[in-house]
Amino acid sequence: MALFAQSRLLDWFYPPFCNLCRIPLRRGQNLCSSCLANLPPLPSHACLTCGNSFDGILKAPQSCPNCLKLKPAFQFATAALQANDDTIDLIHKFKLIGQPELGIDLAQIGANFFRTDERLSKLEKPLLIPVPLHKSRLRKRGFNQAEILAQELSRQLEVDSLKALKRVRSTPRQATLTRGQRLKNVKGSFLLTTKPSKLINRNLILIDDVFTTGATAHECARILRKSKPAQIAVFTILRA
Repeated sequence: MALFAQSRLLDWFYPPFCNLCRIPLRRGQNLCSSCLANLPPLPSHACLTCGNSFDGILKAPQSCPNCLKLKPAFQFATAALQANDDTIDLIHKFKLIGQPELGIDLAQIGANFFRTDERLSKLEKPLLIPVPLHKSRLRKRGFNQAEILAQELSRQLEVDSLKALKRVRSTPRQATLTRGQRLKNVKGSFLLTTKPSKLINRNLILIDDVFTTGATAHECARILRKSKPAQIAVFTILRA
């Protein structure tokens, strides 16, 4: 990607620093090995469906009450990291401050998790599908963070990626909305932009940077289910 090539060129003139602890790095790095090692993984005691962590220790894996009640359109969602000050800071810099080069590092974290996660790694010939941005937000931000992650994961994992969805309705930011409000907010916001025959009987994995309540993932999966895929999973870098 030209954007990343430009970033590497700038590294020659402006030596990079770790985005978290600010120690000097070699060219092509954005995070130091120490900070990478200290990023918190998703807890093992998490909901089987949405990945939300439970308090305490479970006797057996189970789904949370919200998922049992709402029945998401996807089979399961998981993430490489859980939220803390450092992981939130990285996502904020990547997406909102405009450091798309961080997508390489975040995708590497995601790829390492993907290879070791039992449910993701066993999916045969998965197809990565980035969650789309509306054209107005894409124009303002300059890039879709989910597309960058999907492209990098596709390259590092050697699996296919496809932009199969389009966001046709711009919606207000969801940060202050409840789960129910978020579901209503994104209803009817997505359309399928590829032939259903490309998705039938495929293992689809929705890719995004953060999973919060799952409202966006649910709506995307609801549209994708019309193409009769074998399974729909959701994979994000961060579980908020």
